[in-house]
Amino acid sequence: MTRSTTVKLLAKNSLLYLALTLAVVTAVPVLAGLALGVRLFIPGLLVAATVALAVSPACRRCLTGNSGGKSSW
Repeated sequence: MTRSTTVKLLAKNSLLYLALTLAVVTAVPVLAGLALGVRLFIPGLLVAATVALAVSPACRRCLTGNSGGKSSW
């Protein structure tokens, strides 16, 4: 292998390593942000479902016993 071929091969490999490093450095914060978003989304979804259930008219009637002549269940 000549010196020129060796230099070309090393340059090509270093570009590949640089691209791989750039992809990893970019992907890590993106994945961390997604993980944080999921960790915040699930409790928020549970709170929203609880609030929606608590303020629903059917739930209020059931808890207060005002069924309006209908059976509660």
